[in-house]
Amino acid sequence: MKRLFLPLSILVFFACRNEPPVEEAPQPVPVISKSLVKQNGDCSEPTPESKCAEVRFSYPEVTEDRHPLKVPVEQWAYSFMASLLDPTTPSEEIPDDQSLQHLIADFFSMHKELVAEFPEAPAWYTVECNDTVLLNDGKVLSLAMSGYSYTGGAHPNFILAAASFDVASGRRIELTDIVTDLDALAKIAEEFYRREKAVAFEEGFDFDPDWPFVLPSASALTAEGIYMAYMPYEVAPYAVGSAEFVIPFSDIEDLLKPEWQPQ
Repeated sequence: MKRLFLPLSILVFFACRNEPPVEEAPQPVPVISKSLVKQNGDCSEPTPESKCAEVRFSYPEVTEDRHPLKVPVEQWAYSFMASLLDPTTPSEEIPDDQSLQHLIADFFSMHKELVAEFPEAPAWYTVECNDTVLLNDGKVLSLAMSGYSYTGGAHPNFILAAASFDVASGRRIELTDIVTDLDALAKIAEEFYRREKAVAFEEGFDFDPDWPFVLPSASALTAEGIYMAYMPYEVAPYAVGSAEFVIPFSDIEDLLKPEWQPQ
């Protein structure tokens, strides 16, 4: 038996060395929802007569400082919040926390000036947003944000945004990275939109040169397919409202690029 021990040991040693290394499963991105709440004026009771301006933001943050998505997610979220506070903010100007605080201060100043000029007018002004994680599988992080603002006028404004990021590189994933034909994708998206807004079409609405159908500005990957969100005024009048749906991968399998084909 002693004569067999050494050869068997060598055989086991080399067999172990030839085993392929076990790949670690991709880990979800460490992302949390942060809150920012500020008020200015008489905010004791939420009534139209109250002279209050408030900001209520919930937004995503990657908690790991050196993660490839730390900066891209922050820039995306801050840009969205800045657009709610001041729609004229240039898209190329990506705010940081300090500049966002300046925009909030400007919002409060604007409210104070309007209250002084029109003391009898309703003046409960609010800007708020919420965030949702659509996909976080270690390879792709998809986020959505919905915003609401009311600063006087006939009705509030609703803004939607969505984005997908490559976890390894931090790069934004666009629809052109996922599908081979955007026109074909738009035709399928229109079918989903028409089903989602069937009542509006039954009541006489339809797309025309004034309201052409286009792919939305807010889209992102989910585990099931491509999430799409339409804001009021994006492809239809305000009265039609917003629309959200997911186009399953099975419905666009012939459009998907090889890396996004279902396994």
